[in-house]
Amino acid sequence: MYKRILVPVYGLENFEVSLAPVAEIAQKIDAEVILLYVASFICHFSYDAPVGLKESCRIDEKEYEFAAALLDKVQKELSSEGISISTVIQPTHNPLTGIISFIKNNQVDLVAFANTERHNKRFFQRTLSEKLISAGLNVSILVI
Repeated sequence: MYKRILVPVYGLENFEVSLAPVAEIAQKIDAEVILLYVASFICHFSYDAPVGLKESCRIDEKEYEFAAALLDKVQKELSSEGISISTVIQPTHNPLTGIISFIKNNQVDLVAFANTERHNKRFFQRTLSEKLISAGLNVSILVI
């Protein structure tokens, strides 16, 4: 049975669509919901004569504040319904590899995300599904 359900947050429309069905499933099977906000790095490059090219990366402060507020709000809502929920903000250069890395390191049983009509989101979802399968992860995929 599923004990840990991962909901990647990579687009608000997809995220909001997937919340209600995931919450219902989690309640019925007593599973933990993990909301994973995949935050983009902002990188700056500089050249230091003795060292060479240096890269300095960080999360955009506004994006981090937005993600923290969003995840906190949803965590409070789902917790009030008796659902076990945790939230993570993970910085990454690539959202797909960030999600896969999280799954590998955190014993996720089910990855759930929504299928909306926007072309770029469908591409991401197809690519995420393909990447999860090709990575050989022992995880189920639920496309809502």
